[in-house]
Amino acid sequence: MSTKTAGSWNALIAGHLQLGRPSEAFNLFREMVNKCELDLIALANGLLICADLGYLLIGKSIHCHIYRKGVHLDLVGTTSLIDMYSRCMHLSAAMNVFYRTEDKDDALFNVMIAGYIHNGYVYRAVETFQEMVTMCVRPNTGTIISVLSALSDMKTIRIGKSIHGYLFRQGLEANTDISNQFINMYAKCGSIDFASDKWGKFEMARNLFEHMDEKHLSTWNTMIAAYGMHGEFDQVLKLLTQMRKDNIAPDRVTFKSILSACSHNGLVEEGLCVFSSMEREYGIVPSDEHYGCIVDLLGRAGRLQEAYDILEHVPSRRNASNVGALLAACRIHGNSEMGERVGQWLLDVDPENASVYCSVSNLYAGGGRWDEVERIGDITKGKGLKRTPGFSRIDLN
Repeated sequence: MSTKTAGSWNALIAGHLQLGRPSEAFNLFREMVNKCELDLIALANGLLICADLGYLLIGKSIHCHIYRKGVHLDLVGTTSLIDMYSRCMHLSAAMNVFYRTEDKDDALFNVMIAGYIHNGYVYRAVETFQEMVTMCVRPNTGTIISVLSALSDMKTIRIGKSIHGYLFRQGLEANTDISNQFINMYAKCGSIDFASDKWGKFEMARNLFEHMDEKHLSTWNTMIAAYGMHGEFDQVLKLLTQMRKDNIAPDRVTFKSILSACSHNGLVEEGLCVFSSMEREYGIVPSDEHYGCIVDLLGRAGRLQEAYDILEHVPSRRNASNVGALLAACRIHGNSEMGERVGQWLLDVDPENASVYCSVSNLYAGGGRWDEVERIGDITKGKGLKRTPGFSRIDLN
């Protein structure tokens, strides 16, 4: 093009953003700054680029440009500004923009809620969700699922129940994705009976589940995971059998949930049988996650050599998580000889992870090998690696 207008620049930049190419979009944005006046769309695109790349200082520069020029951002631009600050971990600035905006739509609330969750402020996200409801702004499915997912991880059932009541009154409960998330939330919070009961609007869940007109695969997977989480493997097998009768083919997620349930309940032979059926009966090639479940299953049962042989001859032999699970099993069962081999294997797989060195050091410490503990400590210090300390959180309500 001989003459590029702001519209043509914006279209090209937006195209790169939609294709997941923020770096290329950033280079185009820099060219655009030097060649034409930035309109509202260009400014919003620039903020989205900074959000994707984590460029806080450049995002602030765009914000300063908006302020100096006296540009009045529309809701799209304001939403992009809040998103940029939130994803760049500058939550106070995002909150400042949000609360200074008088006319808030659903997109603005959604991006602020997502920002709170992204930065770990779940309760502030819930408060904003409640404010959204109070102002009669209808939340979208993505926002609801994000809030419920965060509450699941926090195991905060009281707030989850209140949101459930609101969605039931609004007729949003019928959405499959939302229903799945409710099952997941109640199961994680320890209320398996209520998770089952959810499907029938607080009536007997199994009744409604069995008589639903349409059952999505994601729903089956969620319920299987819920039963597995609480050790009810008989119910897991019943659901799997029912899926076969209804001609619903399980997927990778289904088998991961089943294998995880076997591992946590010590059902070694059942787990191996399910694992072997994946490719033989369903044509599903096991992934790293599936092999990880089997290694964990055998490791918990003390069948370390079998776990080692499996891990050594599969693609996941370079998966640090799976090798780490085997190392933990060696330590628990006191097999220092294999533990040393697995420990060196783990260091080769993930040499820049401080937690890996800590795991290997703990193995040596358990065997009284203090010279090796000191050697591992020196290597860690030499690499400048530091382990992030853990923390616990309790709900006083």
